[in-house]
Amino acid sequence: MIYAIDTETTGLQPYKKDKILCTAVWSEARQFVCDGVNDEVRTILGDPTNTVFMHNAKFDWRFFNQVGVTVNAKIICTMALARLMKSDLHSLSLANLGALIGHAKDDSVKKYLDKNKHYVMEIPTGKKQKRKNYDFSKVPREILHPYALQDTKVTYELGLHEHKILEEISNNTPPNLPNVKDVVINENKLTRVLFKMEHEGVKINHDYVEHQRRKEVFNYMTAVKKIENLTGVRPFSDSRFYYAPAFKKAGVPVPTTDKGNPTFAKSVLEPLKTPLSEAILAYRKAYKRANTYYQSYIDLVGNDGLIHCNFRQAGAYHGRMSCSDPNLQNVPKESVDAEDLEDAALIRRCFIPKRDLFAMLDYDQMEYRLMLDYAREMEMIEQVKSGVDVHTAAAELMRVDRFTAKVINFMLLYGGGAGKLAETLGISLNDAKDLKRLFFAKLPNVKQFFNNATRTAETRGYIFNWLGRRVYIPKDKPYVAANSLIAGGCADIMKVAMVRVDALLDDFESKMCLNVHDEIVLDMVRGEENVLPLVRKIMVDAYPHKYLPMSVGIDVSYTSWSDKKPYEHDTA
Repeated sequence: MIYAIDTETTGLQPYKKDKILCTAVWSEARQFVCDGVNDEVRTILGDPTNTVFMHNAKFDWRFFNQVGVTVNAKIICTMALARLMKSDLHSLSLANLGALIGHAKDDSVKKYLDKNKHYVMEIPTGKKQKRKNYDFSKVPREILHPYALQDTKVTYELGLHEHKILEEISNNTPPNLPNVKDVVINENKLTRVLFKMEHEGVKINHDYVEHQRRKEVFNYMTAVKKIENLTGVRPFSDSRFYYAPAFKKAGVPVPTTDKGNPTFAKSVLEPLKTPLSEAILAYRKAYKRANTYYQSYIDLVGNDGLIHCNFRQAGAYHGRMSCSDPNLQNVPKESVDAEDLEDAALIRRCFIPKRDLFAMLDYDQMEYRLMLDYAREMEMIEQVKSGVDVHTAAAELMRVDRFTAKVINFMLLYGGGAGKLAETLGISLNDAKDLKRLFFAKLPNVKQFFNNATRTAETRGYIFNWLGRRVYIPKDKPYVAANSLIAGGCADIMKVAMVRVDALLDDFESKMCLNVHDEIVLDMVRGEENVLPLVRKIMVDAYPHKYLPMSVGIDVSYTSWSDKKPYEHDTA
């Protein structure tokens, strides 16, 4: 049987205080709403022969898990499928997707809550702007139940619609090309894997996090006092409305854009090297650490002492996942920015294994390997296969230092132009253009790959990656096609790997607890380290390369996510 199920809850935090108010069920044979969760809902979700559509399925799944509901049914997330149906949709909300199939959003609940002022204004963790935090428990059942049932009806019809569209795309794909059905199969499996990983959670070192939070609060308050003393303008506000008059009063020229507009961006303030600009940068750095990281982690710890973040399966248009509550994919790691090295050490030290150790399996220069394999750039491929890393190989080809080659690789792969290249390297625009020409002269197949992807986007309107995911490219931005192909291709490598790793770990106590784009973190039991070579092989084999395979490094830590060392007992 095919069903759609939706819950209405008191709020958004099942691991802290929120509960299910009611559950709505829709099928061709029967539609109903019950308070809480009744035996019929439990039976539907417990039957592995049933297929259940849920919009943002992991959200409802968390609440069902809270009340002991066993979910054996095949769960299909209509939000995840919407991204496959049409990658360039601006909103994947049920209201927006329902409108596409002829359903207007029922706003009766929101109208009731606003009219009766059943909300408090709160500043969400890590944010600066207030928003309404509604108390849904105040909604009368005669309003809530029809609202829930309507959402479930829309979810049911949306799931059938998505299935029809994706089946048409699959049937119209030539047999020699990658097929979207393989992406659909993997995404449906991934929903369950992500729920399990989120439920697993990650532990933090509370004492360390609180110590660091207080330290950074002191740092940014010190910076605020310095800014106010330098400018004589009070109270301080991190905005252009404060900075423009404050700079003038302090006798410091107001920085402007090329068009003459005031700007106080980091890239503009850093070169100034004035006491005021340095104080502003110090404030922002400390404030971000204190709130985006430390305070956010403290606020979002559940009643079980763990953080259960939300991995957004349909995050980016090209297939890459995003993360929220908190965003553990924005935790800094090594990059061309030396400041990230310090941040990475400080922030990653917050997270500690709840079992015995962390194992971190990280794809080595994933995007560049995929690009070279796509482009069939054989000279560089042979160097990389011999053990030379991508940036060193590029440096040797171009006869530049490795740092320069690394910056060029980053800029070109992620769509940065000559201007950004010149700014990052501190060179003239003409020199940056010369470097870009040199890069493509030495790597002609890479240039051809970029050109082919752009032409395909211009003529066809979309590209598809190695697994079969279609990514629709804006008509005015065909140049993003190559980046979308690589970013989406890497996303699906990781997603395929995660599904297979989860299946492997069914027989182990060790489990996946985090994913950060090209890295999987396992929370492990001592003595199960022998599984790591198997996990690495799964990750390497997830991409069926033609010329250049993926490579995966393994680090372990018995203390924190930061204090890692290479895994030394790898016999694979």
